[in-house]
Amino acid sequence: MTETVELFDLEENEFKTILNNLGSIYSTKKNWYEAGLDPIFKNFGELDELMFGVHLFSQGQGISISIILSEYNRDTKCSIFNISSIYMSGLSAYSTFKKGEIKIKEALQGLTFEELEAYTRQGVYEGSNEIFQCPHCNAQYRLRVLRVTEDGKVECQNCGVLSDPT
Repeated sequence: MTETVELFDLEENEFKTILNNLGSIYSTKKNWYEAGLDPIFKNFGELDELMFGVHLFSQGQGISISIILSEYNRDTKCSIFNISSIYMSGLSAYSTFKKGEIKIKEALQGLTFEELEAYTRQGVYEGSNEIFQCPHCNAQYRLRVLRVTEDGKVECQNCGVLSDPT
């Protein structure tokens, strides 16, 4: 089984932003007790007006693996994400992890254009291991997972206070 998500009216850079930030997007949409998505592998390709990607994520310390096959048509500005998740139940046994597929689908479907813009702006911090500590509630985050506003402020995911990242 596979879950499919179609997103329309996306620019090419927005498509890449979604795939490059899917772990962070998922983290903001999941419940606090659920495991996040950790990237294992990603690759992009192109053929004429079609871009495509293959992304692998582990979830819950490798207990489940999610495979996302994506394609983007530059002419129609349409993207399709095919999501498959498997639950590893032993060295050679696995089963479909439908809950994982549905949670990723919901995260993609719930992505607003405002959030997408924020993730596009946050590219400044991508790959950063710098730690941000909220001056209001003292929560700590890596800068690369924070939302960045148009004026360069970061929003604390715990209390919502806007601050300078430095």
